[in-house]
Amino acid sequence: MPLYYFCKQKKNFIVMMQIRKMWVAYMVMCTCSFWLSSCTDDYNDSELRNDIENLEDRVTTLEKWQKSVNGNIQSLQNLVAALEDKDYVTGVTPLEDGTGYVITFLKSGNITIKHGEKGEQGNKGDTPVVSVKQDADGKYYWTINGEWLLDNGNKIPVTGEKGDKGDTGSAGKTAIAPQMRINAESNEWEISTDNGTTWTSTGIKATGEKGDSMFSAIDTNNGDYVELTLANGTTKIKLPRYTSAIRFESYEIADVYVVGETELNVILPNNLTSSNYNNLMATVTPTSGTYTRAGSNGWSVSVDSPDFSNALITTTVTVKGNSSLTIGDQALLSVILTYTDGTQVTASRLVKITPLGTKMATDNNIVKGDYYMSDGSFVNKSETLTELQKTACVGIVFALANEVDQSDYSNTGIGQQKCHGYVVALADATATVCMWGVKGTALNLFPENVSNNLTSPEMDWNGYDYTQTIITQVRGTSKLKPDKAEGYPATYYAVVDYEKKVKAPKNSSGWFLPSIGQMYEVYQQRDLLAADPLGRALRSNCYWSSSEVSFSSVNDAPFVYVETGRVASNTKNADGYVRPILAF
Repeated sequence: MPLYYFCKQKKNFIVMMQIRKMWVAYMVMCTCSFWLSSCTDDYNDSELRNDIENLEDRVTTLEKWQKSVNGNIQSLQNLVAALEDKDYVTGVTPLEDGTGYVITFLKSGNITIKHGEKGEQGNKGDTPVVSVKQDADGKYYWTINGEWLLDNGNKIPVTGEKGDKGDTGSAGKTAIAPQMRINAESNEWEISTDNGTTWTSTGIKATGEKGDSMFSAIDTNNGDYVELTLANGTTKIKLPRYTSAIRFESYEIADVYVVGETELNVILPNNLTSSNYNNLMATVTPTSGTYTRAGSNGWSVSVDSPDFSNALITTTVTVKGNSSLTIGDQALLSVILTYTDGTQVTASRLVKITPLGTKMATDNNIVKGDYYMSDGSFVNKSETLTELQKTACVGIVFALANEVDQSDYSNTGIGQQKCHGYVVALADATATVCMWGVKGTALNLFPENVSNNLTSPEMDWNGYDYTQTIITQVRGTSKLKPDKAEGYPATYYAVVDYEKKVKAPKNSSGWFLPSIGQMYEVYQQRDLLAADPLGRALRSNCYWSSSEVSFSSVNDAPFVYVETGRVASNTKNADGYVRPILAF
């Protein structure tokens, strides 16, 4: 149970309703006793009846008082939650009895606050002063009689970790508001910080009938904010009015893509002028995804200066996401306006990485000729690409999953042993020809069950595994070189050089040098590239594969001669072009 500086020894308590029943029962018994003992006398019981009625009124008053105190505590918590949630006041309506106001917020709805009957606070010392105070970390914490309210030595926050409204919120760690009650035996105020499970005496007698207000003053005269002064007389809370708010045109989750940029309009306060404007700042903070270090989370944002030329003052926020982000990643975009007097107002909106295409690899509806986007999504081959999609397109589907492929894609972005299909790059990896690699070294890059992969290229689809074997042979991609046979230039251009030009989507295998079967299929589907304005047609020349000739693996590697469609071989130190592919 939490301890406080003012605590007294805890007593056995009973709830408020029990005192009513106990005293009423007691008085009834007394009345019956008097009646039995004087049934023959002319007994006047009016004084006793008055005592019972006064006791009933007293209990009722205490119950209302207690309820009012707890209601004000909850209202105070809701006000702080609204403040921390960047909510804005849209209206202030006085209560009909003059005891307070209904404050209406843009998002939080109505919150009723009271400053006591006709502004009176009651007798000093009648009620413990439960209040809040902002600490050095910028957060509000509960206080009692000006001192921090502690739970096992820790200050108790007014709201949860994400600014939720206590046990009515749905996000973040729930913050529990203190509760007050009057102990029926001791007539002292008690406090609970665990939702009424345990209670601790404050040592303050409940002798008055007022003093339940959490607020000593409410100033509604300022056009920019409503100012509340709490009962401790020192803590002031400024709630910005909606006229000072900034807002997005829409609060739906905004779509952001891994290429290009997304522009969002922000409406600024109508009281903003060039003379009271200080600055605008925009931030974008990830709310999902995995990031390696601060400042490198894949998001970027910029904000324009206000446009004061029109009656409606606006600005534009530009949000970008890069290829390190994954479809579905979200972030919180915030725009902060600062006035010259230091006042700040903020508007926030969620943004999300949205697929550029309409299909994903796992949808099982991908067909040859579909466009492959840089975010790993697909656009149907029959659709006309938008300018953004044209910029994001990295290749064209030339084949679907092939059971002949024995490559294991588990350690790639595909995340499973088998892939769904294959994409050919839109352009060659080389502007000129290059060598295959080292002549005189066999790496066994051909299927064991195929005696001649030149005549049966369709049986040789292990391009990804062959490429990994070459990388292992040179001891890593950093050892691949463009101009030395021992650096395996064809693999260098497919894996290293082309990745620098066109990044492979995260959910793919990455670029690799196709096997002879895969390169031959690219040739078979060459019209997809020739007919598409995005793709560069294959040259009428020789294109290397990552295979070795099955019956001459020491010296020779297969190629496809595009002009005739012939599958042939050449020595590994001969020249050829490179067209990378990837698996998805």
